[in-house]
Amino acid sequence: MSGADRKTVHRRSPDAAKEFLLRSEMITVYVMVVLVVVTSVLNPDFLKVGNFVSILKQYSFYGICGVMLTFLMVSLAFDMSLGNTVALSGCIAAILMRDFGMSFWVGALVAVAVGAFLGLINGFLHGVLKIQAFMATLGTCYVYRGLFWVLSKQASVECGNAVKASGVPSSVLGLPTSIWVLIVLAIIGHIVLKYTKFGRSTYIIGNNLEVAREVGVSETKIKVILFACLGFIAGLCAVCFILTYGSIPPSTGAKYEFYVNAGTVIGGCSVYGGKGTIVGSLIGTAVMTIVQFSLRSLGVAPGYQNTVLGAILLLVILIDTVKEKKKM
Repeated sequence: MSGADRKTVHRRSPDAAKEFLLRSEMITVYVMVVLVVVTSVLNPDFLKVGNFVSILKQYSFYGICGVMLTFLMVSLAFDMSLGNTVALSGCIAAILMRDFGMSFWVGALVAVAVGAFLGLINGFLHGVLKIQAFMATLGTCYVYRGLFWVLSKQASVECGNAVKASGVPSSVLGLPTSIWVLIVLAIIGHIVLKYTKFGRSTYIIGNNLEVAREVGVSETKIKVILFACLGFIAGLCAVCFILTYGSIPPSTGAKYEFYVNAGTVIGGCSVYGGKGTIVGSLIGTAVMTIVQFSLRSLGVAPGYQNTVLGAILLLVILIDTVKEKKKM
């Protein structure tokens, strides 16, 4: 290597490091660290092991859904029924385990099958009938929640005996099993989104539908598959919830659509489509989880919690909108 080349490398290295440190994902990490530090100072109990495990459990559920939702966001679509898909698929599986003696493993298969079917309905409404994704899934959100309340009778559906009989541990190496499920899904999701034809097709649809049509990418096919896969993952999330708690309480899935959608946007997904990564979404979802637990830990009243969370989401969307307008 010549002296000139070595000088070029030395000049580029600091620039590359600076660019990495200023990436949106890294800035989100800084925000997360500040949140943890501030909350810990105001309430030292925040970093206790028990609270940390609770944060991990909740984060794993949001993260599992967030992996697949990233694909949907990149393709310029949303799913407002996400939390209720988790609740309904988990409820049906839990009832079958509790009332019909079904094993945990069969119940798990039922949960992911029901989730995939519910997602397929969303995919048909948006991908085939071309109903705007927000409105289509907002409608199914209430349908799924209503069915969940009817089936569960707004009471906790206990299925702990089936979980114990399965012998599946709720934690491995000191971490919730759901976290390990999230890690595996995140790796697979990252590879598929970044390195496969399907992932590239998802980005193309989100960036420019005209280009997608010219290169032979079917928006209808991709959207239906994405919604069905998201439903499948929501069912898997329900299985992890059952494995963790041994029941499906009435609060299952509450506000998942908010925390997961907000987390993906905070992590770099654009509400205008065509942009986003699995890593960024997981970091953003972690921030939203920590915000949720921080507000609770500091004793903030529920009404103010909703105000803060709503303000955060609006701020992130505003920033995303400003960035989008600058591109025009």
